[in-house]
Amino acid sequence: MNLFVAILLLLQSAPSVAPLTNAHAHNDYEHTRPLFDALSHGFCSVEADIFVTPEKTLLVGHNNADLKPERTLQKLYLDPLRQRIKEQGGCVFKNSNGKPVPFTLLIDIKTDAASTYPVLHEVLSQYADMFTEVRDGKVTERAITVILSGSRPSLNELAKQSPRYAGYDGRLSDLNSDVPAHLMPWISDNWALKFGWNGIGTMSVKDREKLDNLIADVRREYDEIARNDVQKAFFVSFEQEALTLLDNYLDHVEAYLDDKKLVDPLTEEERAPDEKLMRSIEDKVKVPDSGKDAFRNEVFRKVAMAQRRGEHFDYTTHEKLKEAIEKQLFEERRDTIKLTVSTRNPDPDQLRKINEVVDTLVRKENYCAECANELLKYVSSLLAREK
Repeated sequence: MNLFVAILLLLQSAPSVAPLTNAHAHNDYEHTRPLFDALSHGFCSVEADIFVTPEKTLLVGHNNADLKPERTLQKLYLDPLRQRIKEQGGCVFKNSNGKPVPFTLLIDIKTDAASTYPVLHEVLSQYADMFTEVRDGKVTERAITVILSGSRPSLNELAKQSPRYAGYDGRLSDLNSDVPAHLMPWISDNWALKFGWNGIGTMSVKDREKLDNLIADVRREYDEIARNDVQKAFFVSFEQEALTLLDNYLDHVEAYLDDKKLVDPLTEEERAPDEKLMRSIEDKVKVPDSGKDAFRNEVFRKVAMAQRRGEHFDYTTHEKLKEAIEKQLFEERRDTIKLTVSTRNPDPDQLRKINEVVDTLVRKENYCAECANELLKYVSSLLAREK
């Protein structure tokens, strides 16, 4: 056996690198092998700084002196990532269960947003098959999530764009905002501008208190995500039940807006729109009674827009309505869920249900089996503390 063949066989039999979901390659383009060094170590996030030229080319570099015509965003990142995704069967990395692992491309815009972002959006659209996309509020997750930093367009400008292939790099001041995760996938900030501690010596009481408060804010948001994932997994078909509730809500809202009555499908009797049903859903997202008409009209405007484009309007199309539908369903099952996950000695039926929930979390939410079990324990402790 010659040396080349031996090395080739060794490489093919070597275990694939484990993806490091919390590892980020800052200024990745400064490495000897941009992107490839990060991938070889399992990094699931890389950063590329870009400048736009008068010819509308996107060059990668930290400053103008670093720019070279051959170092384009496409050549250094987008083309290699597309090839990688093709080779990996639709993702950049897979976990130990063979499930896709999310990958982030942070793009730091160095030239002004007005001239750069339109060019960037056009380039991203040429690789749309590999980027998470938001179209009219509906998220289609793909192999890579793009996040914009630096000279970003305004948050409002980005929110109105459809389709959109990039999210917004938020700041600590955005922590308690109601900006959806698809618009602001993560939050970062300059440590030195927020804290006096530089890593040497003991952190001051003031800095420690500020950091503890930030962690508490993030913890509350994580708790909500964890609780929602577990609660969804308790439904045989959460999407179908959500769609049924949505259809029921829309029927009553349509009748209300048109000042008409509904026909009962069983008795064929006419009845007024169910105000109690509509308000029970709207209350979940704090729509005041004085604002119910505006909310209902906005929902039906979105329905009409979807119909004109030949698209299907489902419960995920409208962000606030999605939250309301989910909270309504969770409330209806709350006692059953709490009893099942909180019991220390589950009976056979409860144990079967717990195993089904774990399986659903693995299949639909991409948790590993061990992670899903730990999540159940964590949510159990959350529910036990709730009144």
